[in-house]
This record gives sequence, structure tokens and C-alpha cells, in this order.
Amino acid sequence: MIEKSTFDALRALRLRDVDGKSDRAEIRLCTPAEYRKICEKYGKVCVPELKSNFTLDEIREILGIFEGYLDKTVFIAFNIANLDLVRQVKPEQTVQFLSGSWNDDLPNMLAERKMDLDIAWPGLTAERIAACHEKGILVNCWTVDDPEKAAELISWGVDYITSNILE
Repeated sequence: MIEKSTFDALRALRLRDVDGKSDRAEIRLCTPAEYRKICEKYGKVCVPELKSNFTLDEIREILGIFEGYLDKTVFIAFNIANLDLVRQVKPEQTVQFLSGSWNDDLPNMLAERKMDLDIAWPGLTAERIAACHEKGILVNCWTVDDPEKAAELISWGVDYITSNILE
């Protein structure tokens, strides 16, 4: 468990390459600051996931790491309280609520909070995407590694696709 591990122990782990099998010595856990630097170097959007239950002070610290690049940063979380805290500090910050499945209450709940959706792709249909768009909610889907499925989701109007391999 990350919360019960030291940073040095986590940093020592060798991560698997995109093939899911091979270990590569240079692929290691990075700090949030290193992640931001990588995204800046390659002109990518930072998408940090807020996995733990954070305090307001911790959220302020995290936002500070991305200060100056917040316009190209989207915070995601399954715990909507974390996103509420981000919005408390930075009301206009882009955030996406993570969901593993569709719920018909999502569009209204997210519209009230002015949050976007980041959902596991099997929960999506063209109609569900349209329901979100009608409320001004952008839709991201994860994790789409099949180019044909990605093309279908694009044809349905999805706004973002999270993938391990699509370029």
C-alpha cells in the first residue's frame, strides 16, 4: 500500500514497460514535480490522480507543485471530496470525477459541481455522452488501448481518451 510505504521503497521498485511484462531499470516512480516536468517537456496535459483522502492543506501543497502549469493540469479522483477541496482553493481548476460505471444521476451531480467526468469506457454510450454534453460536462474515458474502440468512442463524441498506447 502506497500510504504505508516509504518513498525510498516505492522509488526502488522497477515498473513494467507498456508490454506489461518486461522490467526496465530506468522506469521508476516519479515525484509529482518530476511528472509535471515530463509533461511540460513533451507538451502534455498533466493528469494527477488524487488517490488518498487529502486535507485542505495537502491539496494546497499539491496545487503548489503544479502552479504555473495548472491550465494544462486536470485533477482526477474517485473521492469527490478531494475534487471539492481542489475547487475550494482554485474554483476554476479543471477536475474530472472518476467513475468505474455509469449512473443516471452523474450528469446532474457533476453539473451542480461544475466538474467533468472520467469514466471506464464500457459504461459509455452515445446517449450518455450526449446527456453529459447537454449539461456542459466534458467526458473522458479510460483505459482505451484498442484503436477500433477509440474510433467508436470518438464517433460518439467523447472529449478525451486515456490510453496506455494510442498516439
